[in-house]
Amino acid sequence: MNDEAIYYVDYIYDSNNIKGTDILEIAELEDLWGKDIDEPFIAVHGLKITPDMVTIYDKRGYTIKIKTPSGVDIIKFRATEEECEIFQTNNKGFIEVDIIGRCSKNEWMGNISPQIFLEDFQVIDSNKYYF
Repeated sequence: MNDEAIYYVDYIYDSNNIKGTDILEIAELEDLWGKDIDEPFIAVHGLKITPDMVTIYDKRGYTIKIKTPSGVDIIKFRATEEECEIFQTNNKGFIEVDIIGRCSKNEWMGNISPQIFLEDFQVIDSNKYYF
């Protein structure tokens, strides 16, 4: 048997085309999810993450925050040390990942911003240098 997780996603974004307005629209529909309607998953394909895009917080467990060039934040609460090590690189390179997540909106001091709660990811490529 294969123990690999399988996710059915509702939309696949290219890493250069993540639309914050779409994320916010999906997040606004949270009252509809329940017994017969599952919360939608989205995928982001080929996201190149450099060290300056990643912030790791260590309060009551690890939280990983990735700021994408399109302005959508990707958040992972209760991350493991292994996950933190993957996203923390001590060089000037990058890792390229495919991610699966759920849409959310972050409201803080009157500002609303789109975010994706990271459910799972797969590293596709990495390089020690990024030009």
